[in-house]
Amino acid sequence: MRCSAAEPSAPEKCQGETVSKKYERYFRRFRRCLIVVGIGGALIAAGLTDFVFANHQTNQAAAVEWRWTAAEEKTIRQKLLPQVTANRDGSFSLESADWRVTTYLTPLFTAQAAAYLDFFAAVFQRAFPFKDAAKRRDYKPLALIYKSRADYLRHSGAEEWSAGICRHALGADGKPQITLFTYYEPRERESLAFDDRAPLSTIQHEATHALLFRLLSAPIPLWLNEGAATYYGHWQPRQKITNLGNRPVDVAARRSRADKSAAPERLREFYRARPDAPLPSLSRLIAGDTDKEFYADDGGEATRLNYLLAESFIDFLMRSQKRRPLLQAIIERVQARKKPLTATELRRCEAQWLVFLKDKWDVPLAEKRLRRQLQNLQSRAPVDLSVE
Repeated sequence: MRCSAAEPSAPEKCQGETVSKKYERYFRRFRRCLIVVGIGGALIAAGLTDFVFANHQTNQAAAVEWRWTAAEEKTIRQKLLPQVTANRDGSFSLESADWRVTTYLTPLFTAQAAAYLDFFAAVFQRAFPFKDAAKRRDYKPLALIYKSRADYLRHSGAEEWSAGICRHALGADGKPQITLFTYYEPRERESLAFDDRAPLSTIQHEATHALLFRLLSAPIPLWLNEGAATYYGHWQPRQKITNLGNRPVDVAARRSRADKSAAPERLREFYRARPDAPLPSLSRLIAGDTDKEFYADDGGEATRLNYLLAESFIDFLMRSQKRRPLLQAIIERVQARKKPLTATELRRCEAQWLVFLKDKWDVPLAEKRLRRQLQNLQSRAPVDLSVE
């Protein structure tokens, strides 16, 4: 009903309806304000909340992957946090069970980072197939975590394309000096894919380098060093690892890791875009053991491909209980400063690895060229091409 002001009785006849519509209009406005205020308050609260390691609002992927348990929260706040010391340069430091941690964020973040790195070190030492703990050097690596990428690059002197770096050297006293440099920007959007500026993945990647340097006193081949670091950079530390005899039963952990790794999809993209590109060569990857060869174009396409192929070979060895002893043998030979692979092992792995890439990772290798290469390998000596 529409009321006209020309009618004397209009206010009387339409007063109830007019008031009702007026309040309904106010209520709709008030409800919209409540929604806006609620959303704004949530955003402000998220922005003002103290840095929570891998658990903040903007990191949905990592928030699903990592949650502190109540016991861990209690340990962090009651035991680790009081041990954090403030430095003159605005950083915070803490010495934990396996690390010396310095961050440029907050005391709570420093305690959380130390707890996370200790947890990862414990998992790595159980999962990595080198069991002679007596050979591990009694030295705690230093982890430096900056609050911005610019600070990280300025202090580490790393290449522009890197998100983290681990430096290993011997001091004048002959003791190792292992320093992990990386950064953590809690408000940037993150994923767990390598080379996507992902703090969790990068921290685990560089922590693997540090733990390898601590474990192996001999020079580590680049394909093993970068392959293992990229592999464990996507590892799920929460995945339970049980033991069956002397063999770790961690198939679920390996699958969980593979699900987070971007390597399969990136290899597929590479070979779809370049169907005529040379087939992956394990011999070439292992032979290219210098910085100039492995990091051929300073973080460009060739460098990324070497990272992907190195990770895929570690995955190939780790994925099967039958091949894990070979990885353990490789590591022991590196420790003894011997050749990592014999000619026979290299030829067998070359063939099986190509089949693994094609079948397990679904990398679209050129069929005719692959068949010809496998035939050439087979002609030198019989090779079992079955892949688990």
